[in-house]
Amino acid sequence: MSSPGGTENTQKNSPELDAEHAQKVLDMEHTQQMKLKERQKFFEEAFQQDMEQYLSTGYLQIAERRGKL
Repeated sequence: MSSPGGTENTQKNSPELDAEHAQKVLDMEHTQQMKLKERQKFFEEAFQQDMEQYLSTGYLQIAERRGKL
């Protein structure tokens, strides 16, 4: 069993742990948002290229890029 002193020590560290956890969550959320923005930028660029291709030729060459299924 744990001693009463150990419980007090855990309770004292709880605000520190909460702050550390909150910071880690913020860091992970920031990292996730950056990845999502990078992914969105990639797909926007691909879409823009497809639109330019379509507007210039009236045809999309998507099947050739994907390869055979």
